[in-house]
Amino acid sequence: MKTLFVSVLLLGTYYSYSQIPNNSFEHWSIVEGIEEPDGWFSNNTQSHISVQKTIDAYSGDYAVEIISNGPSFEGTAPGWVETTVFPETQFNRLSLYYKCDSLVAPAVGKITTASWINGSTNIVGAFEISQLNSMYELLTIPLSLNEIPDSLTISLTAKTINNGVAYIGYAKLKFDSIYLDYSTGINETLNYLTKIRVYPNPANTILTIDLPEETVDKEISFKLIDLGGMVISKGRININKEIINIQNISKGTYIIQLSSNDIFSNKKLIISVCL
Repeated sequence: MKTLFVSVLLLGTYYSYSQIPNNSFEHWSIVEGIEEPDGWFSNNTQSHISVQKTIDAYSGDYAVEIISNGPSFEGTAPGWVETTVFPETQFNRLSLYYKCDSLVAPAVGKITTASWINGSTNIVGAFEISQLNSMYELLTIPLSLNEIPDSLTISLTAKTINNGVAYIGYAKLKFDSIYLDYSTGINETLNYLTKIRVYPNPANTILTIDLPEETVDKEISFKLIDLGGMVISKGRININKEIINIQNISKGTYIIQLSSNDIFSNKKLIISVCL
């Protein structure tokens, strides 16, 4: 099985702004008997604590830990924390450091940014964490914003699924050092990542990743991830047409995650039985 890894450098100029309150989760207060991160709002209750501080931090003394323990009589309901900011300048990405300590499918970690512009709300950035990682990793999420919004609401969730009877799955995540910024290179990166072809789909014995001409001098990596969050294969794409042997991988639905310059693009892949 091919196992490679690539770390990429950020291209383009970016300007970092600290408009997110308590963005490193260093400050906590007791609110009605429950400890909460200052400037953030959670779904903690006296009987269900899903958001708490942890000394396992990327930087500083504390980070926030979120588990699937929301208020419900139907199992492991999602736990979440969110904050709202009022930008004074243009942003096009949200960056943060995260760890995923525990993940039981179909649960995922989810980061969502919603904008409020002229009385209308829209999701302008989202990412699902579907694999375990024992050390903090930097995650950068593009934001689809063409103007300065009236407000942005940032939500961090240990998300489970209700199957009609009960919530199923479980997630435990940590987040730290979250910030909004602007990068001049992000739109270019998104443009060429979305042009990468992955075929055939469904696939059975081999998978081809075909790079467009404009990616010749780019550093691009891939991960093949199952729906339980396990990385099945990962590697650096060194040629314009990368061939991956998947004949020993079980049939099912997977995610191909392509990344460059800390920007990610996910594509769904089905692996079928070889006839």
